[in-house]
Formats: sequence, structure tokens, C-alpha cells
Amino acid sequence: AAAEVSVQEALLRAKPAVALVITEVTAEVVVLCGGGPEKKISPAPFRETGTGWFLSPSGWMITNGHVVSPAQQPPKSVAEQQARAAVREACGNLSPQVAAAAASRARVKLEPSLYVILSNGIRLPATVAKYSPPVAGEGMSGRDLALLRIEAADMPSLKLADSAGAKLGDKIHILGFPGVVLSHELLNASAKVEASVTNGAISGFKQDVAGQAVIQTDAPAAWGNSGGPVVTSLGEVLGVLTFVTMQGGAEGGIVQGHRRDGTGSETGEARGERHGDGRSAVADRHPPRTGLEAREHDRMGCATRP
Repeated sequence: AAAEVSVQEALLRAKPAVALVITEVTAEVVVLCGGGPEKKISPAPFRETGTGWFLSPSGWMITNGHVVSPAQQPPKSVAEQQARAAVREACGNLSPQVAAAAASRARVKLEPSLYVILSNGIRLPATVAKYSPPVAGEGMSGRDLALLRIEAADMPSLKLADSAGAKLGDKIHILGFPGVVLSHELLNASAKVEASVTNGAISGFKQDVAGQAVIQTDAPAAWGNSGGPVVTSLGEVLGVLTFVTMQGGAEGGIVQGHRRDGTGSETGEARGERHGDGRSAVADRHPPRTGLEAREHDRMGCATRP
């Protein structure tokens, strides 16, 4: 029989299959400052980062819908933010009222793109093959997943665990790219492309406000972990981390996913531990092979399992 793999070895084997997902929206903004000529400005791009993981060696990757949504349909707020930045750059110090008026008149052309950075630092473009958009509000629907296609072969990939067999107290591990690591000035570039790992356990099986089954966990996570795999001690994917709670207080985050049985699938979700600054993250169980299911809430994040 094969020797038993330690938890450390299982996690080290899993990490190369986890990648940083970056949605970038560049803009070309035409601004009119006072009575002068029009100016064409390209402000610093808008970026959304998250985590993805390879479902198969042929380049199929799972992440959250809300991570890639700016590339699918850039929200109006991105265009407004780019217009304000262009006005500041082109027109200098203006009163808030004048700056707002100039931004409202600006013509903004957005160009979204999506790419992933692998654990070896290689950057590859990605396309969205299937997309289930986040649904905000109290009636969380459990849909917040994206299936990405990367033109690559022989990629490290993760196996799927059977979430129906999950039990209270089972150890779980969250892999991903928390924003604090990506932005930390004391860490070098190689540290930013290596997935971080946090640990916890299943602490309960609950239901969300829509009556869907969820898993509660004390495993901590942060923004940037969205879309990352929640794995067992064997390194198999039990769920997908979805969103981060920014609200303080005693509440933690939520993890959502679904189980498969002979009749179909059932969404589930779990809570994550709150950080000292009031942030916490959420994870999901992987999406079904037959479709994508996930969700987003204004204060929490979730994920699903394939």
C-alpha cells in the first residue's frame, strides 16, 4: 500500500494548482478642463484580484463570479472612478463641485482583461467559459462562480472531495492570495505568487436565510482569497472560498457550496473566523460538473464545488 501522505506534503502538492486571478480594466478618458482643449488621459487601471484553482490539467480553472465580473461587464462605478482620476490628472486642483461636473462630462472608454499568474510567476491570459454572476442582497441565491479557460496543458490540478461525507470537527485548509500579502511592502515578488494557507475545522452545519445548507468553519481568510479552494487534509477540494466580511463584531465569514447526491446538488455554506481588524472571509464548496452555483452577499462571500 502507498505510504500515507502527511498534511504538510498534501498541502505542498496542492499549492502549485492554485493561481492568482487578476481582472484589469484600463481606460481612455477624454476630459475637458475649463475652456482649454480636450485632453486624453489613461489613468491607473482598476484591478480586482482573487484566487483560482485548476480543475483539470488541460487548463480549466474555477474561481468566483465576483472576481471576474469586472471583465464580464465593468460596473458603472469603474467608469466613474476612472473619470474622476482622469480629471485630477488633467485638471489639477479643482473644487469638488467643478471636478464632479468635469467628471460627469468626461468620455470614458473601458478595456477589460483577465489573466492568471501561476505559482512559477508565469502570466497567462484567461477567458471566461461559464459565468454565474454574484447576486447581492438578503436573498442569497448561491450563484457566484466562474469557469475559466487557460491555453495550457499538463497543469497541476486538484481532486474533488465528497462534501456529503464531511463531518463536524474535520480539519480544513484554505489556499489563496490574501490582499495583505499582495500589497505588503516588505515581501518580495516570489512571495506574492505563492499561495498562502490557513487552517481550521468544520464547526457546524447550518442553513442560510434562503434555507440552503451551509458549513460553518473557523478557518480564517481575507479579501483576495475569493475563489480559492477549501481542501481536506488530503489536499482534495471540499469547497471554494467566495467573499469577505468587512463588518466588525462577533460574526465571522460564510462559506457556501453544495453537495451532490443521487438526485442532484444542494448548496452549502460555512463561516470563517473574524480577523482582528473586523475582516473575515468566506469559502464555498466546489461547483458541480454539470453547472456553476455560487453567490455573493454585500457583507459575506461564498463559493461552490465542482
